[in-house]
Amino acid sequence: MTKVGIVGAGTMGQGIAQAFATAGYSVTVCDVKIEWAQGGIDKIGAGLDKLVGKGKMEADAAAKVKANLKTGEYKDLADADLVVEGKQVLEEKSHAFIVAPGGVGTFDEFFEIITLKQLGRHNKAIIILNIDGYYNELLKLMDKALKEDFLTEKTLELYFVANCREDVVNYLKTYQAQNINLKETKYI
Repeated sequence: MTKVGIVGAGTMGQGIAQAFATAGYSVTVCDVKIEWAQGGIDKIGAGLDKLVGKGKMEADAAAKVKANLKTGEYKDLADADLVVEGKQVLEEKSHAFIVAPGGVGTFDEFFEIITLKQLGRHNKAIIILNIDGYYNELLKLMDKALKEDFLTEKTLELYFVANCREDVVNYLKTYQAQNINLKETKYI
């Protein structure tokens, strides 16, 4: 795998694009308008520049990440090895779902994709990117739902929690889809 396509240059798309670009992949970012995709890449670049300014990243490393990012149109993703897309075509074409820090829309997407996996509509990797403990409270909520018998232990196995971008890439490299039995993930 060398080429990754990201559909959507919002906060989630930026985080995912940066994760793959940092890992050395060639990343094409698309959005409804090419300007929006470029805006997402510009925000990634600004964030990398801040890290360099704070001494948390070498300028050479930041330059390599930036060099791995480019904008494109949807047709440019035809030869991508992996495509991560937005909600409308999420289920059909994405190879994996990565839940980066975000707001209400991101929460909605997470619960939708986990529900679809629970129902057997897909069997793709779901990864919560828990940078700086962003999703700790959500994970506590899931544990509480388990303790109060609103879900089963198997439900918690439907997703993986990554604490850094490298964990995301490593998990995707080794992910093996498993057969999902609805009765094991839900009390019915």
